[in-house]
Amino acid sequence: AAYAPVFLEEMQKRGKRTVSEMNRRLYKHIVPALGDLSLRKIKRADIHRMHGSIKAPVEANRVVGLTSALFLWAERMGYVPENHPNPAKGVEKYPEKSRTRFLTDEELRRLTDSMKEEPRHIQALIWLYLLTGARKGELLGLRWEDVHLDSDEPSFYLGNTKSGRDMHVQLSEPAVRLFNQIERHAHS
Repeated sequence: AAYAPVFLEEMQKRGKRTVSEMNRRLYKHIVPALGDLSLRKIKRADIHRMHGSIKAPVEANRVVGLTSALFLWAERMGYVPENHPNPAKGVEKYPEKSRTRFLTDEELRRLTDSMKEEPRHIQALIWLYLLTGARKGELLGLRWEDVHLDSDEPSFYLGNTKSGRDMHVQLSEPAVRLFNQIERHAHS
């Protein structure tokens, strides 16, 4: 398991935002399951066995993904020979369903209460996240020329989304009011 701290240190240097999750998964699942083996001796069957031992399907899938990333890094660093088979490749992952979740009335009330101290433009941005389904980075990177408030069907255009698609988002009346509020704030 000597590779784990070196791998984590390298991920930290690269500015990976999920290093704490990587650390947790490494020491909770990967090191206990594979730590006694050298990287060169780990086989797909070992990864498959580890994957099957983790009860939460999404967590099991993420552990396999992290193991794959670990082996890509190990090859780049020379810890395993070039073209060494990545034992995580080909391990069948559990099917995952994306979730749609709605705020409960209580959660909505708590959110509204907690935002009262925030500046109006920050409140407007948070409501836009909720009303449009856009990601934070998409909204913060939005250009005013891509926002069309005065058309018959108010919308905004997102190019190069995380999913790799161009997307037009139609705006509800409350979202149009929020955009107008943000625009007024930007020009004041």
